[in-house]
Amino acid sequence: MLSRTPLTLVALITMLALSATLPAQQPPQSATQFYMAYKAAFHKAKSMNELFPYMAKEKLEQVKSASAADLKMMWSMAKDLYVFSGEKVVKETATPSGATLEVQAVDPEKNNYRATVTLVKQNNAWKFLEEDWSPAK
Repeated sequence: MLSRTPLTLVALITMLALSATLPAQQPPQSATQFYMAYKAAFHKAKSMNELFPYMAKEKLEQVKSASAADLKMMWSMAKDLYVFSGEKVVKETATPSGATLEVQAVDPEKNNYRATVTLVKQNNAWKFLEEDWSPAK
């Protein structure tokens, strides 16, 4: 019995050491967290290609079907038209295919805007489908 105690203690210490080196399992990303990461990527991106990993399959197919010149023009328009800052998700609603977000932001003149954002789950990951911005009422 005495010889088993050191062996048990060594096994316990080894298990504790190994468990301390394992990465903590991350909780699944929420729709809001995904959208905020997408918006951060959008603000930093130099081309639409950098946003491809965030796009829903159907949106990505639509974008990729454009010519290089059209894609460049679409990107320029998107950057010119999307002038909002301070994006804040105020409501997240689960849908059968993903989630709908209600978002608030301001334009450069500090006018309030709101958006409805549609996200979908594809291959167990959030993807951006569309957003519709309008002046807040």
